[in-house]
Amino acid sequence: MTDYFEKQIKSEKEINDAIIKVIGYELDRANAKFPLFNSPHEAYGVIKEETEEAVADISDIAGCFKQFWDGVKIDMCDDQDDAIRRMKGFVVRSITELVQVAAMCDKYEQSKARWRK
Repeated sequence: MTDYFEKQIKSEKEINDAIIKVIGYELDRANAKFPLFNSPHEAYGVIKEETEEAVADISDIAGCFKQFWDGVKIDMCDDQDDAIRRMKGFVVRSITELVQVAAMCDKYEQSKARWRK
C-alpha cells in the first residue's frame, strides 16, 4: 500500500483527491446498506451521530497529545511511546468518522430532491 501512495500521490492536492475518492466509496457502501434519507430530520440525526463520534475521537487525540507532552517534560520514553501509539489509533478512527460525516453530507445532497419540490 505504501508503494502505491509513494508512486501515485505526490502533492497535498492528490491526497485531497484520494480522500474525496474514499468519501465516495463510503457513500456507496452506506447507500448499499441504507436507503436515502427520508427527511432533513433523519439526515440531521445520522450526521449528528457521526459528528459526535469524530469529536470524541479528536478529544481523545488531545488527551494523548497532553500525555505525550507530559512524558516529554519528564523524559519518560514509555509514556511518550504509549501516547503516540494511542494518538495514532485515535487519528485513524477520527479520519474514518470524518469520512463518514462527509459521505453523509453527500447523502443529504442526494436525498434532498425527495423532499424539496
